[in-house]
Amino acid sequence: MAKYKLISCNVFQRELCAAIADSPNVIDPEFLELGLHETPGNLGMRLQARIDEATRVSEAALAAAPANQERDMIVGAYDAILLGSNEIMRKETGRKAMILLTDGDDNGSKTFLNDAIEAAQRADTLVYSILFSDAQLARQPFGGGRDGKKVLQQISRETGGSFYEVSKKLTIDDIFDRLQEELRNQYSLGYSSENPAAASGYRTIKVGVKQAGLTVQSREGYYPAGR
Repeated sequence: MAKYKLISCNVFQRELCAAIADSPNVIDPEFLELGLHETPGNLGMRLQARIDEATRVSEAALAAAPANQERDMIVGAYDAILLGSNEIMRKETGRKAMILLTDGDDNGSKTFLNDAIEAAQRADTLVYSILFSDAQLARQPFGGGRDGKKVLQQISRETGGSFYEVSKKLTIDDIFDRLQEELRNQYSLGYSSENPAAASGYRTIKVGVKQAGLTVQSREGYYPAGR
């Protein structure tokens, strides 16, 4: 059994509480008041403060826990993506997005990278990754000894989201402004596949435009509904 900290807008309280009740894991929810998305700067500071507090509490618990219990108390980015996708996002309808804020260091996940990405893809969820760390920390290994920045770029690319890195030129406020603008300006495209609906497996797609100088940001593929 794993332990998770969940921070969400209060608008999702009913749905998330229902998902938490069905979860085999221990989840500590915290719901922020409505309207924070209208002030991205304030939202970013509130989220960062709650993440810092959750990290402090987690580190204190790890320090006090017996060695054989430490592994069960560590929750990494891959675990968070898998849990959020399977237990929350798959039950939602419409456009769905997940924002992953991380320092680029994940050595505690029990979930493999490919499984985390697949879970988000099956839940039709875009993952937007935000890396906030110094350059040295960003080069530290993610789960499996991978480069943290490249892993986050892969997660966002393969799920159709975007990757951002906090810097002096691009602050967390700037990033949330861009995310808000991007999420408000999306197109939904549909088509009828020539493959039979019963065929399972991942299906790759490529979306492009004829006009030169434009780049399309889209998912690289999808899993058929119910597969």
